[in-house]
Amino acid sequence: MILPPCVSIQLNVSEPSPASAAIIEERCDAVLGEARCQVTVGQPPPAQEGVACWTATVAAAGDAPLTASVLLRNPAYPDRREVRRSVEFRQRDAPSDRWATMGLLIAALVTIEEHSANPLPDDSEERAKRERDAQRAADLLRASQPPPAMPSRFVMDVRAAGLLATGMMPGVVWGLRAELAAGTRHVVGLARVSYLPSRTDSAPTDMREGADFRLVAPGLGGCWIGGGARRLSARLCIGGDLNISKVQGFGVSLPTGHTVDWGALWAGIGLQLRLFSHAVLAASLEGTAAIARPSFTLNSGDFYSIPPFGAYASLGLAVPY
Repeated sequence: MILPPCVSIQLNVSEPSPASAAIIEERCDAVLGEARCQVTVGQPPPAQEGVACWTATVAAAGDAPLTASVLLRNPAYPDRREVRRSVEFRQRDAPSDRWATMGLLIAALVTIEEHSANPLPDDSEERAKRERDAQRAADLLRASQPPPAMPSRFVMDVRAAGLLATGMMPGVVWGLRAELAAGTRHVVGLARVSYLPSRTDSAPTDMREGADFRLVAPGLGGCWIGGGARRLSARLCIGGDLNISKVQGFGVSLPTGHTVDWGALWAGIGLQLRLFSHAVLAASLEGTAAIARPSFTLNSGDFYSIPPFGAYASLGLAVPY
């Protein structure tokens, strides 16, 4: 009968509690078998005559460390490689859970290394058992490691969209918008320019009087994106525009042109459907609140005032990079 591997564990920890060594030993024995793990604190484990055990040295700053490392070696085979692993813990992890993780990690490493160093014949039942033990140990090892942090990848997209707008000039008008956004997968900043071409409106009291309106609106904003790289994602944005209204009167005694600057805050929600890797269909609805609303007059009196609230609807294509 082949006995499971044994391991002598040296715990190099500043002021460990008496329970820490017991927890490591208990969890290690649960994998390797009863009395197969021996833990000593602050000193090398005693050599067991006639027994070739692995040795593991655990290093940590204290009894509730944020990080701990283990160095595994086999003194009976000094030419074999040493194995070193580190574990990062979370602040909310209890000290007992941290040492239980170290016990499982040591047992997993011993099982994996023992299995790789001592292959058995293909038809051996013991080999199949060791393979199962090695798989179990590998699963425990993966479970003991925190998931790797995903790096914040820089993303950028350029988009062009058609617009329907109200509250920017008389009536409902169409327009165009170009936008550049850059940031991470979930948070981006954007710069955009909206353009509403000429819109003609007449005074209700005298149809011969009126004005031609045109608007250019550069703006800045920020967006939170939900769904990341999925095919369908949502976007919530806020920002502000500088609206530049160009108005040319007609049918009046002194037809003149005026350029008026006024601001607007906006917030919107959008949906994005990924068609290809570099093609996204984007639709959005947006509400605006005007700041310092201008008004316009004709010979017949007041003609048009910018309303306090407006809206945009857009549909376009985005090209992500």
